Amino acid sequence: MLARLAELPLLVVLLGLSGAISLVPALYAFGANDHEHARDFLYSALILLVITVMLGIATAAYTPRDPARSHLAALVLAYAVLPFALALPLAEALPDTTLTNAWFEMVSAFTTTGATAYAPDRLADAVHLWRATVGWFGGFLILLAAYAVLAPLTLGGTEVASGRPPGRSGTGTAQVARTADSGQRLTRFALMLFPAYASLTLLLWCGLLIAGERGIAALIHAMGTLSTSGITGRTSFQASGTGMAGEVLVFFCLVFALTRRALPGTHA
Repeated sequence: MLARLAELPLLVVLLGLSGAISLVPALYAFGANDHEHARDFLYSALILLVITVMLGIATAAYTPRDPARSHLAALVLAYAVLPFALALPLAEALPDTTLTNAWFEMVSAFTTTGATAYAPDRLADAVHLWRATVGWFGGFLILLAAYAVLAPLTLGGTEVASGRPPGRSGTGTAQVARTADSGQRLTRFALMLFPAYASLTLLLWCGLLIAGERGIAALIHAMGTLSTSGITGRTSFQASGTGMAGEVLVFFCLVFALTRRALPGTHA
């Protein structure tokens, strides 16, 4: 299954993941008896997933000449295209907003910038969770791209450590293409990095809960910390009541953003 998905264009896979993560606020809203927002996010998820399936069928036979550079192009296009797809659930959940504001919100979250165009009290918890989820997704994508897409091409800072010219591999472009063929490198690093990324988020969430923060606020702050987006919900971190214990927990998790050696397998 993973091997079959890895053969699809990266942009199609990312679009499918955008639809899949829309189910996170949908499930939360359903559990919180917020059926209106649950329906908005569920319908948006279905639309994005149906579009992904159609694009996947249409591009099933596509084979790029240079997979490494194809992934790089897909990564650039992702930041141009995906915010529009991610804005669909937000526009559905906020019918009185404009497409421009929804797009800006998703660009900010997806790039882990963290800026917002809305007052915190205006948004329901499910919408705040969506912002945090998009930021968390964007944070992992940046981490994955750094090792699986940029590193083979000696871009994104790896040219400083390797001493090779930017855009070139020490073994030649043909070798890079063979290594990256069928998304094998992307899949390997995704399976290597995601468990650590998700586990740290879960540990921080549990730690903030123990420190006295409310469940959904703690989850949003945990996602905002690991993605480095700083996204928060209705309750700011300063008003969360976790005090010094919460600050220590957040500081500990931010240490993993200081060095590329902190996560497993990042020396590869």
